[in-house]
Amino acid sequence: MRRSLALSLTIGGLVAIAVPAAFARATLDRTHLPVGKTSTSSQKNRLWACQTSFAANAPGAFKDGPWMNGDGTWDMTKKVHVAGSTTWPNANLTIRVSGTERVITGNALPTKATTGTYPVASTDPAYNYDRNPNTIRAQTVSLKLTASPKANASPQCAGGEVGISLEGPPVFTSIDAGGRDAQAYEVQDSCDGHPQVSGVYHYHGLSACSDRTKQFGWALDGFPIWGPIDPATGRELTNDDLDECHGTTSAIPIDAKTVTMYHYVANDQYPYTVGCFRGTPSARSAVSGGSASVKNGPGGPPPKR
Repeated sequence: MRRSLALSLTIGGLVAIAVPAAFARATLDRTHLPVGKTSTSSQKNRLWACQTSFAANAPGAFKDGPWMNGDGTWDMTKKVHVAGSTTWPNANLTIRVSGTERVITGNALPTKATTGTYPVASTDPAYNYDRNPNTIRAQTVSLKLTASPKANASPQCAGGEVGISLEGPPVFTSIDAGGRDAQAYEVQDSCDGHPQVSGVYHYHGLSACSDRTKQFGWALDGFPIWGPIDPATGRELTNDDLDECHGTTSAIPIDAKTVTMYHYVANDQYPYTVGCFRGTPSARSAVSGGSASVKNGPGGPPPKR
């Protein structure tokens, strides 16, 4: 069950707009969402992945769930989730601007949202499709992003990680280790997260436990990742509203003031958050020593599950 929307957007004490709940999820057919694919260049509705080849036996979901429609689409409303509701009292995340940098530190655990129970238990219905054997572990997050990001003339491919959520966990690209649409094929918990082999709990898209009217996170190139509700109009943004990197330019509240700037949009359509980097990533990974060991492009290939 997806959580209801807050009716106002507040950042740093600034109330930007009242958002009618009626706009919440009115424009998409979530019973027939196209299964996403990668590309070798920036392309609308695709992920420009730095990695170009994937192992056929990569870990992840081993069986298609009944939410896969068999026609190149999947049904979000039928997808099962990993059971459990674990809280993390030791979770921490700090974000501050220091000079020209946005400094982000934390331990990659969700500060408010819950997680499922991992490893997935054999009694969990999710076990029939995705037997994630990994255990969630605290990590070291130490990021210094530019506080004044600038779009390049040409975008860049995206690697394993694309940003950090304001909840605390990192945001990975939209694909699993086998190059498949992770939101469609893999099974996550009720907040849409799961751990990989190093214990890094992460999201591949917008968390169901985040406020869709607010900022979701920061991309590694310094641009914000916003929820799907446009602060200016209260309208849900779909891929038709976004560019090839899954972003747009509009007025959003950032650092206690409203500015018109480029930002990525996290929505329920592939590639879900960042399709390619508009700016230059300041880091390859949000997690130190986690999935940063990869070598393909700005963020490398998806970390192994």
